[in-house]
Amino acid sequence: MWFFKKRTKNDYEKEFLEALNFSRKMLNDNIPFKFNRKKVLSDNASSEISNKILEEYGQFDFNKAFSGQCTTANCLMFEFLKNFCKCDIHYTIGYLTDKINKYENGEKIVIFKENRERIIKYVKNDTVRIGNPEKRKINLHAWVTLSSLEIIDITLSATLSSAN
Repeated sequence: MWFFKKRTKNDYEKEFLEALNFSRKMLNDNIPFKFNRKKVLSDNASSEISNKILEEYGQFDFNKAFSGQCTTANCLMFEFLKNFCKCDIHYTIGYLTDKINKYENGEKIVIFKENRERIIKYVKNDTVRIGNPEKRKINLHAWVTLSSLEIIDITLSATLSSAN
């Protein structure tokens, strides 16, 4: 039901710091972040989170509610996830790579990736989101990153299962 990205911490730490620097420099957003090297989530966190959501909000169709709704769902669930984790969490926008499937030239397949200029325009200028719905579409993904660099992605599995 839930997908927790598995990566080496060094890879994600490097990319996360680059994203923080990009946000601070290009978006003029001073995001406070303190690393916590201690693991926050248990090995059963996926089940624990889904059970807590069902307890809190009742039964609903996860695929219908979360498929293709990464920015909205993670924003709406932010306080819930923060309370669940009992630590600082960070709304994270980025992209995914498919480490298993590759292009013929051996490059990783990139999913949900947008160029930086469009990201800057989208974040800084609300007019991008007004008018034609096609102009509102942006090819990104959103999830929550804990201060321990653990990742909670409550929408990816629903999105991928709907796409397939």
